[in-house]
Amino acid sequence: MFAPSGKYNPCGIFNVTHLLAASICIILVIIAVILSKNIKRETFTKLLKIFAVIITILELIKIIYNLYYNYRAPINDWLPLHFCSLFIYSLWFAGFGKGKLKTIGESFLIGGGIIAGLVFLIIPSTSLTLFPIFHFQCIYSLLFHSLFLYSGLIIIIKNYFTLSVKSFIYYFIFCTIFCIIAVILNVITDANFMFLDNPWGIPIPLLSKIKDFSQILYTFIIYIAYTCGTYLTTMLIQKIYLKIVKEK
Repeated sequence: MFAPSGKYNPCGIFNVTHLLAASICIILVIIAVILSKNIKRETFTKLLKIFAVIITILELIKIIYNLYYNYRAPINDWLPLHFCSLFIYSLWFAGFGKGKLKTIGESFLIGGGIIAGLVFLIIPSTSLTLFPIFHFQCIYSLLFHSLFLYSGLIIIIKNYFTLSVKSFIYYFIFCTIFCIIAVILNVITDANFMFLDNPWGIPIPLLSKIKDFSQILYTFIIYIAYTCGTYLTTMLIQKIYLKIVKEK
């Protein structure tokens, strides 16, 4: 479960094992959402607090694992500064924060969580391509993104938070700050935080072609996808969902 990378053959993606694992995660998320149909706002907030503590502990274990087997591991391998890593910070903001911090946390959980969580389960390129399915890294990443997806779905289904232009500003600033930090560290350390440097592991050939054509254009497209794409898409989904519920 904690074997060093390379000891066992990695699971890989788009094979039977990956599709089965992703299907199980999605089914469990759906079941959890159904069981949470009557969950109260206060109870959900307490749940976010529990998620924040559990995920933080598991993330620390992941960092310790990476440094234990390779104390010279690139900063990209252990520092939680990827788009999905923002789930950790948003959990603390949404669960323990108040006012603007809570707004930032909840706006990211729904504005980024639903799409990011689902996309990772479909394309888990940063874990299943490196480790076997029974490895801690794979199990943790699947759990991480399943909770990410679940949190966003509950907020949108229970209408605990309505995405708006005002909340988009908070979301945009929140994501932009981390993107700027990521770009700076990418330049200084030759890392690839938030995939802003290159589309490593992403099975979309067009991104590689864009990167080869223009580094600045590639980085800008990824930045816009983070700061606008996921949020605006989810906002549209929420509006359609609420309209359907209202009509019913």
